Amino acid sequence: MTERAILETRKVVLDLGDRRILDHLSLQFWPGHVHAVVGPNGAGKSTLAHTIMGLSGYSEFEGDIVFEGESLSALSIDQRARKGITLAWQEPARYVGLTVKSFISAGAGDKSSDNIRRALELVGLEPDQYLDRAADRTLSGGERKRIELASILTMEPKLVLMDEPDSGIDSVLDMAARISGRGDDQIRIHEKANLKGEGAHGVLRTNIAVRETAKAEIKNTMVASAAFARGHVDCKEIVQDKAIANAIPIVEVHHPKAHVTHEASIGSVDSKQLETLLCRGLTEDDATNLIIEGLLSPNQQQA
Repeated sequence: MTERAILETRKVVLDLGDRRILDHLSLQFWPGHVHAVVGPNGAGKSTLAHTIMGLSGYSEFEGDIVFEGESLSALSIDQRARKGITLAWQEPARYVGLTVKSFISAGAGDKSSDNIRRALELVGLEPDQYLDRAADRTLSGGERKRIELASILTMEPKLVLMDEPDSGIDSVLDMAARISGRGDDQIRIHEKANLKGEGAHGVLRTNIAVRETAKAEIKNTMVASAAFARGHVDCKEIVQDKAIANAIPIVEVHHPKAHVTHEASIGSVDSKQLETLLCRGLTEDDATNLIIEGLLSPNQQQA
C-alpha cells in the first residue's frame, strides 16, 4: 500500500513582481519524515514555505496545494494553522510587553503551566529564567529561536515549515591551539574569528610552550559585528631558556551591543604551581614538564 503524502504542491506557479519564483513546482511531503529543501539564496525556499502557509503576498498562485487531501487555496493563515500547519520564521517576531509565557501559551492546546515549562526545558531554556521575560529585543537571536520552537511544541502541529532553522542561532566558536617548541623551532600562528550572528559567542585560545632557542609569534584576531556577540582572546605562553615569544591579541567591535575581551600572558612557569609540585616530591624538571603538559592538554579549561 502506497503511503499518501501529507502535503502536495501541484504545478504551483508564483510570480513576485516581474520575476517567476516558483515555476510549475510539484512536490510531495510524507508524514513521519524530515524533508530538506536546499538551494542558493533566491532559489525560492522561503517563498515555498510562505506560499504553503498562505502569508500575505503569497496567496495568488497558479496550481494547487493539498494538505491531507484537501486544497488549501481558499484557506486563510489561521485556518491552515488550525488544520495542523505552522511556520517557524527565519527571523522570529518580537513582542513589546508580551511575556514569553503568554507567547508560548497563545497557540497551545494545553495551556497549563507544566506544559509550558516542559516545552522550555525541551529547547534547553530554564523556565524560571524565561517565563516572565518579555518576548522583545532583549532576547538574543538564539533565545528567540528556541522560544518560538517551544511555542510550536505546545501547539502540537501535524506539519512544521522551518524557514532557515539554523539562521540566527546563538553560535559558539571555540578555537584552541596548543603547541610546544624547542631547539630552533619557529612557530607562527595567525588566527581570526568573525562573530557575525546575533548572540554569537567565541573564544580563541592559544597555549604555547617554548624552550631552548625556539621562537613563537602569535597573532589572534576576534571581530564582533552583531548585537549581543561576545568574544574573548586568550594567549598564554611559557618561555624557558633562551626562547622568545611574542603574543598579539587583536579585538575589533563593530556593533554597540557587542563585547570582546582579551588577555595575553608571557612568562616562566607559575612559581606557586611549581613549588606545590616540588612539595609533592617532583624534581623541578618533572614539575615543569607536568605544568607544560597540562597547559597543552586539550582537556585544560579556561580559568
